[in-house]
Amino acid sequence: QSLWHTSAFREAFKGHCAEHPRCDAASPCFVCALHDIFCSFEHTEAPAVRPDALRRVLGTMHARFAKGRMNDAGETFSTI
Repeated sequence: QSLWHTSAFREAFKGHCAEHPRCDAASPCFVCALHDIFCSFEHTEAPAVRPDALRRVLGTMHARFAKGRMNDAGETFSTI
């Protein structure tokens, strides 16, 4: 969420996404999962968005993100 509110990151990420080929929705890569979360932030008034797809992708990157485990923002950032 803090990355989304950093305009320089948001604009650079949007540019990268325009060049990145979309993955299969059933098995997204990290960039596509993060893009979907950012789109949710952009198009909702809800106070929170569902990070399920991103958590699944992070779970494939590192065991500490296995389903059912809790991690803080610092651990997430260091894995990314």
